[in-house]
Amino acid sequence: MRLNHAIKVVLLAGFLCGCGREQRERLPEPRTNFYEISPDTVTEVLLSTGRYKLLAFRWTPADPFQIAVSHRGRVIEQCVGGTGFLTWLAGMTRMSVVKQLDRPFGTESPDWGDMRLRDNTQQEPIDVRFRSPASASEPVVIEVGMRQFAVGLDARLLATDALSCAAFRP
Repeated sequence: MRLNHAIKVVLLAGFLCGCGREQRERLPEPRTNFYEISPDTVTEVLLSTGRYKLLAFRWTPADPFQIAVSHRGRVIEQCVGGTGFLTWLAGMTRMSVVKQLDRPFGTESPDWGDMRLRDNTQQEPIDVRFRSPASASEPVVIEVGMRQFAVGLDARLLATDALSCAAFRP
């Protein structure tokens, strides 16, 4: 009886220890893609920072994107995406890792935001914590766990004038 009880305690302890472990995130490696997704399959894009919000969605890949963009202190823009948006989306659907940063940026800035890309597959959406460059000399940065990485994403894609219905329609 005592042995049976001891086995149950050991099994329960092992189960609890296994469930309590934090899932280890795989860290990005330089010269690899952090993510890559076909723009043709994307059905939803969300960008949210302290400076702007963007929501773009379509019900199927054959439909045009319905877009809402808001910049702090401005009127919300709503439009249907055209070739300008599809070009912008193509630039956002691949993010390559350049290097891990030795001196990370502070995370309190409104330049930090979250991005989500969802497609029409059964895969989980891509969620990324990112920092838009505050100047032309800075890279786009992502944060994974407590580490930051410079990535090869064209910073112009996150510029205020690139995130507008005027840019997305043509």
